[in-house]
Amino acid sequence: MQKIPVIYFKKNKIKTSQDSKEISLEDLVEKYSNQKQLYIFDYDGIEKNRPNLCSYPKLSKNFDIWVDSKPEELGDIVDYVLSGGYKIIIRKNQIEKNNIDHIKDITENEIYAGLNLSEIKNLDLEIPDLDKFDGFIIFNTKDEIEKDYHIREKFNKIVTNKDIYIYEPKGKYKVYWNGKKIKGLLVDLEYI
Repeated sequence: MQKIPVIYFKKNKIKTSQDSKEISLEDLVEKYSNQKQLYIFDYDGIEKNRPNLCSYPKLSKNFDIWVDSKPEELGDIVDYVLSGGYKIIIRKNQIEKNNIDHIKDITENEIYAGLNLSEIKNLDLEIPDLDKFDGFIIFNTKDEIEKDYHIREKFNKIVTNKDIYIYEPKGKYKVYWNGKKIKGLLVDLEYI
C-alpha cells in the first residue's frame, strides 16, 4: 500500500502537518527529495479561492503533485494542470460546477473525487458521472466507517475497480486499510 505524503498551504506558508511549524519550499525539497509524490491541501485555495499557483511549478520539478485546492470553474483546473498538477482533486460541491466530461476534454491528468461520505445521502444522485473519475479520496476516519452503517455502505459501493486513497494524517491504521482494497494512504509528511 502506498503512502502519499501530505503538505498544507496556509497563508502562503507550507506546513508538514496541520499542527507543525512552517517549512520553506527549499527545505521541503531538500529534506524530502526521496519522496516521489506530494499531496497538497491548499487551504488558501479551498477557503479563499487564492491557491498558491506560483509554488506548484517549483514543487512539480521535484514531486508529482496532487492538487486539492477547490477548483471553482474549468479555468481553475487548467491553471492547476499548467502549474504542474499531476492529479487534480475535486470535492463534492465542485463536482456539479465542473462537468467531468469537460475536464477530461482538456487534460489527460487523473481527476479524483474528494469525498466525505457522511455528507452524501445517495452517491448515484449526488455525484454525477461517478464512474468517470479516475479514483477517490475518502476523508472519513476508520471509526466513522466502522460505526456508521450508512457510511460503511457508501464506502463499500465506492471501493470498486477505481483507485481509492484514504486521508489519514498520522497513518496509524495501515494494517486495517490493507484488507479494504485501498491503494494508499494520504499521510502528513512528518509521519512518513
